[in-house]
Amino acid sequence: MRIKILFILLCCISLSYGQENDSIFDMMMQGKQYKKPDRDLSERKFGEIGDTDFFINIYPSPKNNTIVEDTVSCSLSFFFPDGNNQPIKIVLECNGIPDRIPPALIIEGKALKVSRKTSTFSILNGVEHREYGYEYVFYPPRLGQFICRTEGLSFKGVSYNTDVELYSNFYLKNPDNDLNNDISNDAYNDSNKDDSKYLSPEFILIILFIIIAGVLLWLYFRKESNSEFALFVLETKRVPLTFGWALTHYGASIISFLFPSIFIIVDIYQYILYSKAIQQTTLWISVAFISLGIILWRWQKKKLYFKEFKTSLEKEEIFNALVEVGEQKEWTFDYVGGDCLVIHTNPKFPVPSWGEQIFVVFDDGCVWINSVCDLNKRASLTSFGRTKRNIQTVKDAIAAKEQSIKEKEPKLFENNL
Repeated sequence: MRIKILFILLCCISLSYGQENDSIFDMMMQGKQYKKPDRDLSERKFGEIGDTDFFINIYPSPKNNTIVEDTVSCSLSFFFPDGNNQPIKIVLECNGIPDRIPPALIIEGKALKVSRKTSTFSILNGVEHREYGYEYVFYPPRLGQFICRTEGLSFKGVSYNTDVELYSNFYLKNPDNDLNNDISNDAYNDSNKDDSKYLSPEFILIILFIIIAGVLLWLYFRKESNSEFALFVLETKRVPLTFGWALTHYGASIISFLFPSIFIIVDIYQYILYSKAIQQTTLWISVAFISLGIILWRWQKKKLYFKEFKTSLEKEEIFNALVEVGEQKEWTFDYVGGDCLVIHTNPKFPVPSWGEQIFVVFDDGCVWINSVCDLNKRASLTSFGRTKRNIQTVKDAIAAKEQSIKEKEPKLFENNL
């Protein structure tokens, strides 16, 4: 009989010892105790809400003691470790895109690192469903109680912050030392350094858009850039632009088109992929900048058209007249030919201009004149009236030359008599 009693006592001690070892994985959450489950957690798929060890819904935070409408389904799930040296997995799941990506999960003022991200899309009965998940790992640095909270979690400006009480009967050393940065803006951004190794889809989309826009612009000006200057002017009465000249001349309008177009494309991309609403403010700003770009484009295009000036002078006489004026104005002749003249000015300080180009194209009984801000230099929206003065200077020089020749003709006639 004594032997039987001793055997029963030994069995009880053995059972209690085994229970004590298992209890190192026990957790306390929200005042309730949860034990390590018997199943193998390694086979559990990420995102299966019903298979969590602890699950809590997150609701909008009241604003000014007023209940805020709950428009986003958001939850925190906790997965207990299945053995020694395994961290606690915490999963934040929601059906909307947080305002800050990835959301910050804080324990003892430290930011947990995001170990995995997921997104799913499905259509049920004609209704689209999207789910986004962020998985974090937590290595308890000590025994005892912890407060797990969301930091700045919001959706379209509505706060969804919450605190969860967590109690651990075990501790683990963090092999990656992930939990080592205070949660400030800079520290939180640094806590997810792995993301910097990859280019975001939005950035790649912007680069592709700029490349495509550049190719289309090059194709648009390719024909006129390969044409003969004088022939193009006589046909269109406009300065032919190369790709480089176009970027200079239309620089301001291209920028006015480019930036709002990028914003719109990124917003459309995020709407298609993440169902993120397009901000009305962004649309209005984009419309304003695109309208400004159209106005600037038309304004700059008008500057490319030539002015006709009737003259009876020969080409050589016109050239001589402009050489005389050019010496006084310190002009430089870039091209002198039987079809046209190309000149550029050399302004000095304090003249508010990078310089201008002057084009004179010869035609039967007239010349075509134009002056624009130097297309080989920096972009400029205005020359402060210098291009108009250049055109007038060319006209005055040709008219003065005609008058000088007419005054000489009677004297020659009298001498012959």
